[in-house]
Amino acid sequence: MTVFNISFIKNGIGQANLCKAETADQARAYFESIAPDAEIIGVSVNNEGYKPGKPCHEVPAGWIATDTAENIINSLKFTFEVANDQKNLLTPAHVLYKCRITTPARRRFTFDYQCNPSATHEPTIEDCLYCLLSDASSYECARDVDDFLTEFGYTDDLQSIRKGEKAFKACGHTAAALDRLFTGEEREALNKHFENY
Repeated sequence: MTVFNISFIKNGIGQANLCKAETADQARAYFESIAPDAEIIGVSVNNEGYKPGKPCHEVPAGWIATDTAENIINSLKFTFEVANDQKNLLTPAHVLYKCRITTPARRRFTFDYQCNPSATHEPTIEDCLYCLLSDASSYECARDVDDFLTEFGYTDDLQSIRKGEKAFKACGHTAAALDRLFTGEEREALNKHFENY
């Protein structure tokens, strides 16, 4: 674990604490959970020796912020529009959308999403994140492309196999995109959040 210096304002007074954590993001989230009325100014690796009287917190093993997923989702910018090209729809009632997620760090991912707005609703960030995480998990849990094809029934004929290989590649692309958008901890929190979605 790394020791991070957390500078913050509380009751109008500038202060600092130390926090042992795996990452700066984890240190920030943990400190926010134990000091919700503090306004965090910055989190950085502590390069100074320990100063007596300066509180030092340690993130418990396996700790995940309970509200992290909601905070992550609320921090994202989500936009969508009806795609110009309405091909390969799941049913005639489905609509293909071009969706984009942008993080506070301005990392972006644009992707296709289909739904039936007359039966349900237009795309939401929650529905899209659930699908993206599911696709990424399908790719990451497969031992290889053959395992993926077998798991999802793409084994009937050559056309089915080609379709499955294309799906495997697309799921891999999604997994890589999510790794760019989110930290490992954020992915874990989002996966937990959507377990029973």
